[in-house]
Amino acid sequence: EAEGKKKATELNAEGQANAIKELAKAEAEKIRAVNLSISDTFLGPAVEYKKLETALESLRNGTKIIVGKDSNLVNVIGDAAGIVPIEKK
Repeated sequence: EAEGKKKATELNAEGQANAIKELAKAEAEKIRAVNLSISDTFLGPAVEYKKLETALESLRNGTKIIVGKDSNLVNVIGDAAGIVPIEKK
């Protein structure tokens, strides 16, 4: 009986390990699919999207930005996000 319980515990642990591996593979596939979608959707690489996402999160979280009196706030934020402003004609 003890040997049966031991074997059942081993099989249970093995099953849990396999489930964790499968979840990790699924998460990796999800990330890959998102990256491919971003690359296909946006003209620039996914890195540019991540810069924008990081800048947005920084602004949402109340990140402090020190701006010199001669600086344009829009340009400072754009520089931080890696964005080149479009000039009006």
